[in-house]
Amino acid sequence: MNDLKLPSPLAPRPEELPEDAAYFVVWRSPETVLKSSPELSEATCASLQIVPDSVTRQPRLRQRGARRELVQLGPRESIILVGKPIARELNDLARLGGQLAGSGCLALAVGLAGGWLISRGIVTPIARISTTAGAISAANLSGRIDTERLDTELVGLAEVLNQMFSRLEAEFARQSRFTADASHELRTPLALLLSQIELALKRPRSADDYREALETCRRAAERMRSLTDSLLTLARADAGRLALVFQPIGLGELIAETVESFEITAEENQVKLIVGTSDRPLMIQGDPIFLSRVLANLLNNALRHTPAGGTVEVAFGTEGHHAWFSVADTGSGIPINDQPRIFERFFRADKARSRSSGGSGLGLAICKSIVEAHSGQISFTSTPGQGTVFTVRLPLGTGKVEGAPALSIAG
Repeated sequence: MNDLKLPSPLAPRPEELPEDAAYFVVWRSPETVLKSSPELSEATCASLQIVPDSVTRQPRLRQRGARRELVQLGPRESIILVGKPIARELNDLARLGGQLAGSGCLALAVGLAGGWLISRGIVTPIARISTTAGAISAANLSGRIDTERLDTELVGLAEVLNQMFSRLEAEFARQSRFTADASHELRTPLALLLSQIELALKRPRSADDYREALETCRRAAERMRSLTDSLLTLARADAGRLALVFQPIGLGELIAETVESFEITAEENQVKLIVGTSDRPLMIQGDPIFLSRVLANLLNNALRHTPAGGTVEVAFGTEGHHAWFSVADTGSGIPINDQPRIFERFFRADKARSRSSGGSGLGLAICKSIVEAHSGQISFTSTPGQGTVFTVRLPLGTGKVEGAPALSIAG
């Protein structure tokens, strides 16, 4: 037992300080030291906080202050303790922890600063977009987002928003123009009514004078009723609440009945009214009242713009899965510059024509809304000085039309 010594891994190293050297102690009994390092020659189990009954032959590691120790039973029930001070290691770990904490704080600060710079670069253009969008209102729709100062990723979004703003501006302009035109159209017959009433009440008049004044008032009232009916139709069309009753309609019969009501007007205007025929019945789905109104508006326009001795011709037929009818006249035609606006509300191609003879300018807009509600199309061709042809195409069919589209009116 006198040859007991530490294993080579636990032997003191040259660079190691004496206070960092490993130590050991072997007790024959809890109070008797068999062999030990010099500094533990008089140590007992109790002084080193060892409970003899808890020591087993399996090594048990423990840490006592700044020391790391291993305790186990040895031969002949001896108790063996081997330990080593770890103050230097604990200090090194503390320094390493401090270095890691400092590095982490530095990395966090750099990350926060970099994130702030990056987020600022991202948020700044978005803030400019938000500012521009927030400044746009019904009173100011002319603002647009400057895409030249935006990153490539945001240019697409800005262009989509600019297009939306342009559409909104155009729609608000059309609504404002529509409101102003409607007010102007109603103002004229109202002024006429008031002037006639004031004139009639100013002094006693003869029965013929009163009759003439009442007749003028009646014409003004009829004009206002026609205008308000047209405005109501367009308002219902805009809201998608135009009550259409779809049913099978014979196109030839519908055209014949509508044209018949214009024969007297054609004779009075000295215009020849021609109606085409078909070799077989053409059935379409639609509302006969509204489709008759479309044809009536087109005939009314054609007769109004065709001079005496001219011709208005109504033709119809099929083309693929569609039926069509057209109204052609030999009138003055539509000027080239006016053709893109022909379906706008209150638009009149003939500026020289008075309101009393030129209509309200709502007829073609109503025609367009009704035709589109029937899943059809209305188009025209016009040559100034030679005449105009309006063509309406509607789906052929004998069954009920499902899912008629909501109405929307261009212009």
